[in-house]
Amino acid sequence: MAKRRFQLNEPQRDRLLTAYLECDDGDTRSRYQAVRLYSMNYAVKTIQELTGYSTRSLMWWVRAYQQADLDGCEFGVRYDSRTSYYNLLRACGFSHQRTQKAFKSQRPIQIADFQEMLEKTRSCGTRCAADGDSDRR
Repeated sequence: MAKRRFQLNEPQRDRLLTAYLECDDGDTRSRYQAVRLYSMNYAVKTIQELTGYSTRSLMWWVRAYQQADLDGCEFGVRYDSRTSYYNLLRACGFSHQRTQKAFKSQRPIQIADFQEMLEKTRSCGTRCAADGDSDRR
């Protein structure tokens, strides 16, 4: 069995714990917890049960932490989650807007009659106005 080379000193573990306790985002909290537990030599299987991450994901987050400290754990997008898209848009400074649903009336015959009446009124209005102008002359 290979010995882990990833060890954190007490201040680093405390910083991870503080970040974990202060974090509002559930995914980021889980990453902090996973990295901290891994550094404390918890079994990978135990970490998987606690966080729900696979071994591959756990190792990815440990490497990300080694390269970028806390920032390495803070941002990740899972493309199978709608929430991750919203988080990505918010992080980029965009807002998410739902598309408008077109209102479709349940009375198509009444709408057709109304449109026909408008057309008659419109055509009569231009014809009547022309007739009215000729009467003035």
